[in-house]
Amino acid sequence: MAPEENNGRPQGFAGPLLRRIAAVSVALGAATALLAALLGGLAAVYSVACGVGVGLANVWALTRVVSRMLGEGSDFGRTLGGVLLVTKMGLLAAVVWALVRYTPVSGEWFLAGVTAVVVGTLVGGAANMSGGGDA
Repeated sequence: MAPEENNGRPQGFAGPLLRRIAAVSVALGAATALLAALLGGLAAVYSVACGVGVGLANVWALTRVVSRMLGEGSDFGRTLGGVLLVTKMGLLAAVVWALVRYTPVSGEWFLAGVTAVVVGTLVGGAANMSGGGDA
């Protein structure tokens, strides 16, 4: 059994692919935060950081839930995975709404941070598929 797996489930960001996605996302998030500092000030940097944090938390949670749904196990485990997926989506929407509503988060810069994670996921996954990874 590979060290990054436990019963077929990745352990958070311990897997090489998830580590690469996190590293690329954080690097892109830092570049985006630098741009935000130049164009929008500290509130924009805070918004980008929140976007990257929420995006990475979403990738982590999605990985855990989907691995439960697709992994070997009982039908109850798969059903529970589906319930957790819907719950995760609702919690994510509530967190984003609360951040934008009750904190000084700019929606535009928050979205830039989330976009850094989306691009990081694509780049990290493409590097893995092209043989550049060890996963």
